[in-house]
Amino acid sequence: MRHSNQGLSSFGEGLPKGSDVLSLLQKSKTVRKTITFIRRRGGQATGNTRTAHKGREAYADIIATIAGQPVEVLLGVRRLSPARLNYSRSITAAGGIFLVITTVREFEDFYNETFKSTAQ
Repeated sequence: MRHSNQGLSSFGEGLPKGSDVLSLLQKSKTVRKTITFIRRRGGQATGNTRTAHKGREAYADIIATIAGQPVEVLLGVRRLSPARLNYSRSITAAGGIFLVITTVREFEDFYNETFKSTAQ
């Protein structure tokens, strides 16, 4: 896979301000580890390891299906913005789960409590 620096802005430009609890590196690792956790238990998951969602602040960091249940996970946020709050409400109104976490352990606890019958 080729990587290119073309189109990248200067360091720090467009990065989240103040509302993120996790550093960029911590968030990326948490996304990858949570996706691995889900997949090893038979779920499907995809995620965004970049934290800057210019103009897309409502999107989740991980989108998964676990035991047929749609789950969207947002990482490292202290407080939901109005856009994210509306987005979370639309997910739950459609029968999905919207979750805010800061660690993989928090997700594991949620998984074990919510999907006990399917947990391995």
